[in-house]
Amino acid sequence: METLISSGGATVVESGSVFSYDDKPIEITLLDIKTNGVPFKLKFSFSYDTKDNSPRWIFGQDNSDMCIHIDLINFNNPLGTGMLSPFRFASNNLGVSYYITYMVNSWEQTRSKLFSYSIYCVDNSEEKREK
Repeated sequence: METLISSGGATVVESGSVFSYDDKPIEITLLDIKTNGVPFKLKFSFSYDTKDNSPRWIFGQDNSDMCIHIDLINFNNPLGTGMLSPFRFASNNLGVSYYITYMVNSWEQTRSKLFSYSIYCVDNSEEKREK
């Protein structure tokens, strides 16, 4: 049986929760089957700033341009800290875009984190053909 989940015109392509291994980075690789398996990688790392306790994130790319690195700073709240508005991290030349939302729960600063996420696909190719 196959289950399809959608929300607001976006298709959920992956959703889950994972504990980080010993507070180490979490990497998610998504193979874009619409473009013959081109991989997109998201890397989430955890760091701490003792001078500024506010939670925040820094976005960057690696040298291949196929990996988005997101440094989650001070994500150490047991109730959770995250990005609940979809963030576009990739798109292909066929008009398909990929988005992610995530939440991090942490009970101690330097221990494993519970990382919950949903990845969405939005296909705008039909809208482009109509215009």
